[in-house]
Amino acid sequence: MDKPILDKIAKMHLSGYSRRQMAFETGNTEAQINWILRKLFKIGIPKKASSRTKIDRVKLIELYRTGISHQEIADKLFCNKTSVNAVIQQLKRAGILKIRNINLIKSGETHSVSVLNEKQVVEILHARFIEQKSTSEIARLYNITASNVGKICSGKSWSKVHHTFIKKMLDDK
Repeated sequence: MDKPILDKIAKMHLSGYSRRQMAFETGNTEAQINWILRKLFKIGIPKKASSRTKIDRVKLIELYRTGISHQEIADKLFCNKTSVNAVIQQLKRAGILKIRNINLIKSGETHSVSVLNEKQVVEILHARFIEQKSTSEIARLYNITASNVGKICSGKSWSKVHHTFIKKMLDDK
């Protein structure tokens, strides 16, 4: 076995990964992981993972500020997402971390699950407020739910576009 793989498995074990997760991450079978862990136990690695994972807080802060997800931070630090979330909350309460820069959070059409673009949202708002169409009628036109149309029209989603549209509508009157 290569030393880097042994180190990785030891870190994963101490971070609370299951044998199945370790097998998946390293490309080994669970039987091979069991064999490796028995060897590691013989040289002094604790048999039970610590209930509190030691996380490099400096590295965590650096990664957090880059805007990557908590799961990606956990993967890079060889720990679980729950531990990362707990440490981030502690750092926020202590005033060390602030809420992420709002510009890093993707919204509107740059969001990964966005179905609409800004032009379509303006068209939806126009159809609802100017043409007085129903939410279900608009929803059918854009292949979205009536609930989504309602959220757009109330400003709960696409709030920047909604605000701009309402302001322009009031200025035109």
